[in-house]
Amino acid sequence: MDQTAAIIKSNKRKRSKLDSSRGLSPQNNHKSKRRIYKKRKLGDRLVPRLDVDSTSSSSPKPSAPKSEETTDIEPEYKYDPFLKTAGIRLLILHGGNKAANIECSLVFRKNEEYEALSYVWSQESSSNDLTSPPMIKIRTESGTARFVVSSNLLAALKELRHEHKPRRFWVDAICINQNDPAEKSAQVPLMGEIYSAATNVIVWLGEDTHESPIALALMQKIRYLKSFDQFVEKHTRCEEWEALTDLMRRPWFSRRWVVQEIALAKEATLHCGAYKIKWSEFADAVALFEEMAGRVRRKFKESVAHNHHSDYLGDVKALSASRLVNVTTNLVRRSDDGLVLKRLFSLESLVSTLTPFEATVPHDIIYAVLSLAKDTSGSVVDPVHGDTLVSPTTIAATVPIVTGRTPEVTSVLKRVVFGLKVHKYPVNYDKSFYEVCRDFLEFTTKKSHSIDILCRPWAPEGCPNLPSWIKTVHYTPYGPRLDNFLSRKHADTLVGLPKQGVRTYSASREYPGEWSFSKNAAVPSLSIRGFILDTVARTKDSARSGVIPDSWMKFGGWLSGEKSQRECFWRTMVADRGPRGENPPTYYELACTNLLQERVRDDDINTGQIIERINSSILIEFTERLQSVIWGRKLIKTKAHSFIGLGPSKPKGVKKGDFVCILCGCSVPVLLRRVKDTPYFIFIGECYIHGMMDGEAFGIKNTENIDYEMFEIR
Repeated sequence: MDQTAAIIKSNKRKRSKLDSSRGLSPQNNHKSKRRIYKKRKLGDRLVPRLDVDSTSSSSPKPSAPKSEETTDIEPEYKYDPFLKTAGIRLLILHGGNKAANIECSLVFRKNEEYEALSYVWSQESSSNDLTSPPMIKIRTESGTARFVVSSNLLAALKELRHEHKPRRFWVDAICINQNDPAEKSAQVPLMGEIYSAATNVIVWLGEDTHESPIALALMQKIRYLKSFDQFVEKHTRCEEWEALTDLMRRPWFSRRWVVQEIALAKEATLHCGAYKIKWSEFADAVALFEEMAGRVRRKFKESVAHNHHSDYLGDVKALSASRLVNVTTNLVRRSDDGLVLKRLFSLESLVSTLTPFEATVPHDIIYAVLSLAKDTSGSVVDPVHGDTLVSPTTIAATVPIVTGRTPEVTSVLKRVVFGLKVHKYPVNYDKSFYEVCRDFLEFTTKKSHSIDILCRPWAPEGCPNLPSWIKTVHYTPYGPRLDNFLSRKHADTLVGLPKQGVRTYSASREYPGEWSFSKNAAVPSLSIRGFILDTVARTKDSARSGVIPDSWMKFGGWLSGEKSQRECFWRTMVADRGPRGENPPTYYELACTNLLQERVRDDDINTGQIIERINSSILIEFTERLQSVIWGRKLIKTKAHSFIGLGPSKPKGVKKGDFVCILCGCSVPVLLRRVKDTPYFIFIGECYIHGMMDGEAFGIKNTENIDYEMFEIR
């Protein structure tokens, strides 16, 4: 055990004794003093210092119930009518010790500095919360009024409160009247400015556990680059990586709203109970963890305590925390002083990319990223006129004047605002979710001239009556295993993510698309122009969990011995592309031959097990590409032309009789199924058809005189 581990273990023992003496459980214990681990030489690295939040009171935290004490005569808080401008409310958190009730004031902001709080709304409620919900007191002209909050927010306010002076916050659950849809619709377009104008964004991850200091210690230690090459093997234990992964799996990292809250923040700090770390330091640690992921896997493979399971932690890059660090690093360009100068991604790119991030309200899958998108960030909804945009003059007039900001800087900000190309984007929480989806699809497809979004999973699960052409995030490539760690569960989409002017395939060439979305929410439908290329004649079992069924070998022509059929088969296995959408490397055929030689006669090929036991980086790279293509898909052949290809097995798996279609505006072929005794179709999904991915279908269309038709898809 190294000295860092010894310090942590000693700390845990001391803390446990302190808990017992106070009658506190480990989960409720908070530090009564500021404690730090002094920096001290440990070979060629430093023992990290763990900061306990200096804002914490010096008095111990009592084991009080979550609810604040209120009297029966205290009324429920009533909001004042909201100003008919682009203003915001601020929460003044008055000082007090740990035992005192939370008391606040709500004021309209003028030009005061403030901090913005970012936290998880929905937390599991205890039985006490149902009978005695957590409350705070808000001061009014006639006294105080009660305000119900979540237990998580109450814990955050208690931990962040100063003892002897007030603290000014913007907290969405309190500063916006959540029961007023018109006010919410007016405030959502301002969220980007609210977070970018805050002096600091405080991220509340929740209360600390005994693993929290271990994780934060590792995050500080991991950043000491002089020992980087031997760091995992010589200076860490598996338990430390488990603690860090547990921290990275906290619910906050999966929230859709946090993406803009971090991406637009000038400064941000993460708080876990009384412990805290700068966001920049956390981001460094996560990025380095990803770089070390292979060595961490080997460490777990050597661990008897972890059953030699190299994939014990799952795919680190698929964790929401990793995704959050990566996307927030690349979403915007900043000036040296932290101002956002340019947004880099379209709304379609953001919605397609941010699928791991969830929202409590389905509408927020779209609305939560409007301030980040380069094509909607200028949109502001006028609280008076609903969907009417506020003029750039009005926006410029409301640019917040932060203390210390010079007139020159304010002038630059106003010029930036005037330079925004404002696009009208409707924000309306009174609309049905289908109407929100239709607004999004009409907006994005008009701008991109592409209908590829039909093939991407992006909509939240559990929304009733969605049409077949709106795909939910249930079918994203990665998802939680039974142990809640993330691993692959579906193949990657063939259309890929939106890229400016770049598409992996061009099945419909550059022919102009023609489509429309129905206005009738009761019968949502899509009308789109295209043609039927062929019909599915036969299918084979799906490649569940990346296991290649033995039946694929003969069905796909691999066992025929004919070079053309073997080439067709291996190219289909990788969708005729490399991992970044480029042409497949020349050695892929050889790699496929070597991989299939691992097959036991007449047995399926478990690609996951092969990756575990081989040491060839080339074979691992090829196998991982193959997994990303075949996982959960079926091998298919068509009727008229005997094309070989791949089709989905879920949600409505491909079957005999489905139509292989080319839709104008879609970069890959798709499968449609006619609804019996109707002129309507349902959307089965995208498909790979070998030899038909780059516009070759139009040669067949012209030769066979196939007509265009308008498909109505429901």
